[in-house]
Amino acid sequence: MYSLSHRFCKLSKFGLNCVKNSAYYIHKTHKLWPQAMIDCRPMRQLSTDNEKSNEESFVYEIPPLMRFTPKGMPNVLYALKNRLIVYLYLKPFLDKDFDLKSFLLGAKQALSSISSNLANDNIHGIQDMLTEEAYEEVSKNFREYSSQQKRLLKVDTEDVLFCFPYNIQIERQSSDAAVVRILVVFDCIPGFQDIIHNEMANKNLRLFDINKYLENKICCNYEFIRHYMKGRQSEWIVSKLLHIKDRDLLRMHEINIDDSIRGFGRSERTVK
Repeated sequence: MYSLSHRFCKLSKFGLNCVKNSAYYIHKTHKLWPQAMIDCRPMRQLSTDNEKSNEESFVYEIPPLMRFTPKGMPNVLYALKNRLIVYLYLKPFLDKDFDLKSFLLGAKQALSSISSNLANDNIHGIQDMLTEEAYEEVSKNFREYSSQQKRLLKVDTEDVLFCFPYNIQIERQSSDAAVVRILVVFDCIPGFQDIIHNEMANKNLRLFDINKYLENKICCNYEFIRHYMKGRQSEWIVSKLLHIKDRDLLRMHEINIDDSIRGFGRSERTVK
């Protein structure tokens, strides 16, 4: 019987995708229950000036480019709602050519383009890809980045292990106009493709080796927005974005769990 390392050395494109999927699910099942418990409740937003909590001392490896609640795990109810929105409203009434698979491919290209510009300290290169409000906030926060933090932002399309639409919203502005927002979550390991090829070349790739690369895993949240008017539509542009290390995201969930437990304890004492 072939060893695992020998089998992985002969990986086809399909096999490579299997490794990506394994990396994703191995990671996501780690500490899954605490995160799953939290996902059905609103998680604390990234800390603001007037918010006094444990997050005041929270130090991010990648400082937030914009301040909103990051998402990491799929939400089952949202997934069902998203499907209904696409097939019962978006395609029949707004955009008959909309295809979610093609949209996600374009979203990955946008992620790669924006992150590469930021990593190369070219903030002006992303201006046309962002809304005016988003560009203003990103520019302000980006000024505080160190050179190392800027380099951590770079994500290539091959680095994306998994991506999914977390939430799809349609805002009807009038009988002839609507705005569609799609929040996409990307799970990425920078340089993942090179890691796989190097391990394959060394005949050294084992399923358990993937765990050591998950330390560098990054979660990216990008919200895309498009305006639909009668007979025409705008291009997709980004209205929200942030990159966060997965371990920081897990720490945020843990802080939220701790606060929830303390809050439950206080309410119990009040009842008594």
